[in-house]
Amino acid sequence: MLHDKKGGINLLKAALLLYDKYEFLVEIEDLFGKEDLLKFLYVFSGEVIRVPKVEDVLKCIKEIRLWIYLKERNCSKEALSTLVSESTYSRKELLLIYRDVSERFERLGITLGKV
Repeated sequence: MLHDKKGGINLLKAALLLYDKYEFLVEIEDLFGKEDLLKFLYVFSGEVIRVPKVEDVLKCIKEIRLWIYLKERNCSKEALSTLVSESTYSRKELLLIYRDVSERFERLGITLGKV
């Protein structure tokens, strides 16, 4: 586990194991390799990083897809009716999602032009 490809000690992995208060760094090295872990450490050294749940990311993607659908159709009554009939969302929920995503993109300075 602590040996590198040349049979020597993987000093980075040994250091990460000794300082076990830093969670998942060994796993990150296993996933992405030593070089990418070192880049990660240089960029985010001393920072706290929160990782979202997969379910939250998937929910956000779904909401962006709904937003795109409505945006492409100028948030028309017909578009809303179609989504209400094809999804588990109410008209009110869809309008809230549309407004929320629009506000977030605007706050971030993101303009998508023609979607």
